[in-house]
Amino acid sequence: MSSRSTQAHADESGPASTAAVQPPRPAEQTPSPEVLLEFQQTMRQFLKMQERILVQFLQPVATDEARAAPATTSPAPSSVLIRATPNVGADGGVVLHQPLTLASDPYLADHVIDGRAVLPMAMALEYIAQFAARCWPQRHVSEVRQLQLMSGVTVDAERPPRLELRASAPSVDEGGVLTSAIELWTAVERPRLHYRASVRLTDARIAAPPSRLSVPSGAPMAGMQAYTTLLFHGPRFRCIEQIPALGESGALAMLRTSTPAQLMGADTHADARWLFDPAALDAAPQLAWIWGFTHRNAAALPTLMPSVRRYGPATGAERLQLIQSISAAAGSTTLRYEAEYLDDSGRVRYAISAGESTLSPALNRLVPASPAFARRAPDDRLS
Repeated sequence: MSSRSTQAHADESGPASTAAVQPPRPAEQTPSPEVLLEFQQTMRQFLKMQERILVQFLQPVATDEARAAPATTSPAPSSVLIRATPNVGADGGVVLHQPLTLASDPYLADHVIDGRAVLPMAMALEYIAQFAARCWPQRHVSEVRQLQLMSGVTVDAERPPRLELRASAPSVDEGGVLTSAIELWTAVERPRLHYRASVRLTDARIAAPPSRLSVPSGAPMAGMQAYTTLLFHGPRFRCIEQIPALGESGALAMLRTSTPAQLMGADTHADARWLFDPAALDAAPQLAWIWGFTHRNAAALPTLMPSVRRYGPATGAERLQLIQSISAAAGSTTLRYEAEYLDDSGRVRYAISAGESTLSPALNRLVPASPAFARRAPDDRLS
């Protein structure tokens, strides 16, 4: 046999010869009872852990019975505004409906524009924050982001609206921070969106940081002078006691904090407390209003709060210092500000970042010191 034919024979027979010497595949084995038992125990532990996660992040419990039944536990003291029971939808979102009237929310009588009660932006923020706290009570509301005014909330005594709060199914980031997008609607004849924001909830409250804003310089002004000559706010929202400095770069103000009983009525539970004190928080838009009129000849109403944070444990402090930097480019209708609320130790308790108000000379009709106020018809003036 030639060498070529020998090589060809080897090439053809090589794979077959190799296959012939391969060991047979072992037969598939059935798991032993011990292995099956261990697998079943592992799956039970996994399912229990998954159930705990769902209960934690999607309270109230998402069952038809739970959605229809009243709350089995009392609301937390920080949920004084939330008078109805939130309901969980099939998609994991949460919805709440309740009346919004001058009787249920008496502070509205002290925030009146052109004869109509208007929900302050600071109170809308507190509604959103309390709703989030009511939905996930085991967590702490640490920040409200991108609070945006879509349309103002007016309350007619004859035809009060129904308030509706809608929270999306929450997400949780790698750091364990829970976030939910929340919208505030009302309905008289048809639903209308007024505010939207996202709320961040943490496992623990964030420690209060030191202040980072510089104290502005400027002329002083008494708080009562500001309320009688420049602002339209009634007694419940008159939290500014003194303005030690009001200048081109901003303002410094000394505030008196509020309690739910002062804004909601004497029958409010004694343990009730705010998450974001709405009267104190409204002081930043009030200073922006004053600054706009005195420095740009145009009052301003708040429209956007990209970040509002709360820090540290509740202290029950009766006084806060508000440092606020304010600016508005020449010819612009947008007023921007940064605000920090400091306690007696100099630590920040609340902070507003990149807040915006819209300047409008038309709003000067609400400023008692403005000639536009004197030209208003008597029936249009605020009571």
